[in-house]
Amino acid sequence: MPAIASYELANTSFYVPLIRGDRVTAELDSFSCLQVTALERPAPFVLTVVMSKTPVSQAEMTDMGRLLEDAGTSVSEGHAGVFVTTWDQPGSLEDVTSVVASLLAKHGGWRLTEAHEPAGRFDLARDDLDLDLDRSVPHTFETDYWAPDDPQWAALGITDPRLWRSSRPSRVRTPG
Repeated sequence: MPAIASYELANTSFYVPLIRGDRVTAELDSFSCLQVTALERPAPFVLTVVMSKTPVSQAEMTDMGRLLEDAGTSVSEGHAGVFVTTWDQPGSLEDVTSVVASLLAKHGGWRLTEAHEPAGRFDLARDDLDLDLDRSVPHTFETDYWAPDDPQWAALGITDPRLWRSSRPSRVRTPG
């Protein structure tokens, strides 16, 4: 895997306004984990957040999720009365909010809490994300443990350091 690469997101985020189809740059940080370090190109879709006004059951969540999907959205994970959705066809913010408002008017107890067009989503994401690459040095852990001296492993006959280097001790079964 290259240290720096461009990625097209396959899923919509629940916590920051990034959606499937957005293109980002990601780099390996000091812990060898991918970290988004730049926002390249937003997907041409509107993101909406729909929230229940009161606690809802799983059945009510399922029903609202189906209604949103039938109206033309892709529903990201919904939980605790919240749905993050993306609209599958490019459209204006006004068109999308009009469709959502019409849908929610027929099904009381839900409200549109956020709606963001592509450029606006990236502006919000820049505020929400730390795009500076984490270059901190991973904490090292020192121990006096030496597996070949461990009596539990010795009881299994595994005491040679060369054997440890060439085996996978996690696959050794203990007797009994």
